[in-house]
Amino acid sequence: MRRSHTPRIVLIVYSLILHCVSASVPIKSHSGIEPCFGRCKWTIDSSMASGILHIVGPDAAVSDITPSAGWAIIDCNLDAPDQDIRLVCQNASRGCAHVYQNGAQGTLVRLPENCGPKSFAIVTREWTHDNQSVPEHLELVRREDAPPAVVKGMTLTTSFKNVNSTRHGAVNLALIGSSVPGIVNGAAMEPLGDTGKDSLRSWASGSLHALAQEHADLSLSVGTLNKSKTGASPINFSKKISLYQQNMSCPQSGKRPAFTGKFSVSVEPSVNGNVSYGVTAVGSIIPPRLDEFGFFVGLDATVATILAVDASLTGSLSSGSIPLVSVGLPGLSFPGILDIGPTFDVNAIATASLDTYLNLSASLAYDIQGMQITFMSGSHSQTGNITLGKMSGVQLSASPSVTSHGQLTAHLIPSIAFGISAFDNKVQTTASLNFDAETSLDLSLSGSLGLAAPTGQCRRRMKLGFNGCANLTSGFSVNAGVNADFFDVFKKGKSVQFFKKDFDLYEVRISDVRVPLSLL
Repeated sequence: MRRSHTPRIVLIVYSLILHCVSASVPIKSHSGIEPCFGRCKWTIDSSMASGILHIVGPDAAVSDITPSAGWAIIDCNLDAPDQDIRLVCQNASRGCAHVYQNGAQGTLVRLPENCGPKSFAIVTREWTHDNQSVPEHLELVRREDAPPAVVKGMTLTTSFKNVNSTRHGAVNLALIGSSVPGIVNGAAMEPLGDTGKDSLRSWASGSLHALAQEHADLSLSVGTLNKSKTGASPINFSKKISLYQQNMSCPQSGKRPAFTGKFSVSVEPSVNGNVSYGVTAVGSIIPPRLDEFGFFVGLDATVATILAVDASLTGSLSSGSIPLVSVGLPGLSFPGILDIGPTFDVNAIATASLDTYLNLSASLAYDIQGMQITFMSGSHSQTGNITLGKMSGVQLSASPSVTSHGQLTAHLIPSIAFGISAFDNKVQTTASLNFDAETSLDLSLSGSLGLAAPTGQCRRRMKLGFNGCANLTSGFSVNAGVNADFFDVFKKGKSVQFFKKDFDLYEVRISDVRVPLSLL
């Protein structure tokens, strides 16, 4: 098994958030002891992730300098991606000579555990090394009449973009990965029958759908939500946060009395559930490019919030997008080829336009059940359902003027963002899946003055009558998009809506309500 490599996952925890989720450290390994001659299978196998990478090409284009192919590395820097190494054929019967088919230059080779930070490199030069010394601990297997073993030198690079594919031909790849450990081997389709792109696409697409089904079939156990999926990553967040706060104090001026006022909007969001994901990609290492990329996300969660508005000032506000939390999820790393660094984020937005005093408190929740989103370059799908959860009630009070109108919208947006980097950051993008829980208040009131008959010793009285309605609605939508071009797979600004549903939460109609007012 290969050593661990930590994926580049940016973990940002804002000062108001104390909770975080640890990112995984995928462990890379080579499957079995078969040498990579013309094709290679490479796996991720860790306690928090799993994956399979298939590399296929012409026989001379893909080779091996590990002990599986008979080679022993004498000198190699563990941390240098580009370097000169010394190696010797330890057992010729295993196929040392394969790397020299059509010349070693330009050949993609699998590296052993103790050589370089990545699993594959390109041979840019080979020669008979001046230093022919061989460590005593190496047991060289050779016939009695065979000449002495020759120590070779090779220059290696992991910069695939500088390799000319015309010498040996293109080297293709297909991979799948999952945030659930140990699941990929059971889900992946049978090994590839040929090296063509059509075969690779078929393998990757079929394996991704099988993997998605494996995720959906994960056993359920009793947890916080009674939906705690085995192997899924927990996502838990709860905090009271002010989205907007404006206070005003005005001293007395002439006959105008002093007054104070405020305009505040706050939310108390909580997200509790479990998330898992899988990815697939198809392309080539030589030349370096991806032709297909896709992912799916499985989510079971409850998203809840308490919205509180206290406005004794009138006016408009726009809070902009306010980040509430960002934490890392288990990542996937196929070093030098593809790195996936996902994060779970929660953002909030509030906008309002009020010309009446308002006090509002409303709580609402959404249950996301068996949600599975698949997003690929040419297709997308969604299963599962989102329903309105338990609400504890709505409290609303407003002061009507002769004509008043108010609108308020608040968004709570949990999202899963996949930071995707291919071929050592040659191309990068972020694909985001946003779960937008929106709450909207529409308040419309109109008033009128009229005379009321005198009573007792009182002088004439006036009464204020007003009509209107207060309507509180909510909506939930699921959208995916990318923020930068990613080869020809995704284009910046590409967006897909998977789900949208609106709910009427609370509606009050007011008709000819009359309140007596004393006329002094």
